[in-house]
Amino acid sequence: VGEGKEKEKEKEKEVSNGFEKASGTAITSAVFGGDGAIYFWARLPTAWRDDVAAVKWLIDEYGICVVPGSAFGAPGHVRISFANLAPGARFEEAADRLERGLKAMVDLDPEQASKQLRQIREDLTRAGVV
Repeated sequence: VGEGKEKEKEKEKEVSNGFEKASGTAITSAVFGGDGAIYFWARLPTAWRDDVAAVKWLIDEYGICVVPGSAFGAPGHVRISFANLAPGARFEEAADRLERGLKAMVDLDPEQASKQLRQIREDLTRAGVV
């Protein structure tokens, strides 16, 4: 059990470091969780409050699979789980994609973000997903 906890702590630290590198306090102040849990919560930037569309964008643009916070009663957030990732190269690659995706969200012009999210929401609605 102790070894398992140590591995989870390692992964938690690596994901946390990715948040810090992504954009300093702009992201780290919006991220909470960890501390023994196998997931983090991230509050999305204001322009990205449609968490379902934001998740679709992260999948399409960065290959990041996170869960919309609205699935857990926390709209405007995403849940980032790292329980099934093994430490090592693939984990580092996933943390890097997460870092780049979150940084892109913070850096993207809010008007452009809104336009993209509207289009994604329309596509999801047309497909019967939402």
